[in-house]
Amino acid sequence: MPTKGERLFMKGQYAEALEAFLKADARDTQDDSRIGATIGVAQVMICTGRFKEAEKRLKSDMSKATWTMARHPIHLGISCWFRSRYQDAVTYFRNSLKSQYQTDGGFGSHFVLYYAAAKRPEAIELAEVQELILQKLKKWPPPVPSASLYTAQFVNGLIDEEEYLSHSGVQEGRYADYWERQYLAKAAFYLGLARLRQNNKKAFQSAMERVSTEMLNEIFTEQLIARLETQRFESTQQ
Repeated sequence: MPTKGERLFMKGQYAEALEAFLKADARDTQDDSRIGATIGVAQVMICTGRFKEAEKRLKSDMSKATWTMARHPIHLGISCWFRSRYQDAVTYFRNSLKSQYQTDGGFGSHFVLYYAAAKRPEAIELAEVQELILQKLKKWPPPVPSASLYTAQFVNGLIDEEEYLSHSGVQEGRYADYWERQYLAKAAFYLGLARLRQNNKKAFQSAMERVSTEMLNEIFTEQLIARLETQRFESTQQ
């Protein structure tokens, strides 16, 4: 179940979400990884344009964490990206590949690099990212069916859009509906990037708007990026 801070974040109530995350972080003295509520604090700061504060917190958490966690450099990269520091962002994304603990079934760092390549191929070449994903697929035993696996296959052209979407309904058990919604939200993000690569910017923005408003059980990286993309689009329309 989402925490109070996560529920408020997904509703766009950032001031209240920040307060909830700060209280939760103060209570959680056992968070040796520094990726609990403290990441939520950084996510709110990023969404509200407090980038320097977010980066200061993330760097502090990274220095305190017992293990190297991909979430820290990934979020530092996202903060840099939306300050138009694209090469710095890519450097953080690359560094996150070396972390002891990854996200997204081991593909989290690969996926943010793919986003960067799809958005700004001058920052990092798409072929390089796809090769990294391919090598990860080859040495990732066992190939457990998951949203991460199918996404990795889709962005590398190993499965088409129809097959990618067909896997959303294969979940079973008590939480099947939740996992299907999570899968479809994730898929919408990468289908949006596929449209962008086809120069269909309107379809890309529509996908980002959809992902940004999904109410799920956690704040996932693609949703954070989608919210920032939507904010950027809205600011250009004013």
